[in-house]
Amino acid sequence: MRAKILIMIACLMMTGVAGYLLGEIQEGNAQMATTPIDVSKVQQSDLEREIVRNGITSELDAINLYEQMASMTKNATTKKVLLDIAKEEKTHVGEFQALLVSLDAEQKTELENGKKEVDALAKS
Repeated sequence: MRAKILIMIACLMMTGVAGYLLGEIQEGNAQMATTPIDVSKVQQSDLEREIVRNGITSELDAINLYEQMASMTKNATTKKVLLDIAKEEKTHVGEFQALLVSLDAEQKTELENGKKEVDALAKS
């Protein structure tokens, strides 16, 4: 339980720090998701999925942050590093997503249904 709470706190801190940094760069106009979670109110049976979903949110925020910063910089090396870091965060999203579908059968089914809908729309 302690490890789960520490993971949740780390995810929330990452989101907060990313939001602060982006806000500083964009003069206070941060475009980060907020994840106000009171872990004490999350049912134990939902805690794992809640942790993983917040991990996904945090990673998506990080991707957005790094890609936005990359688009703002004029330094080629900085841009290259930021885009490489963003790519790593995309891998983390995939890891969290794989974990989530192993924890939530309905999520797995709905991801598959969503892919089918996109494929059908792309063909029409």
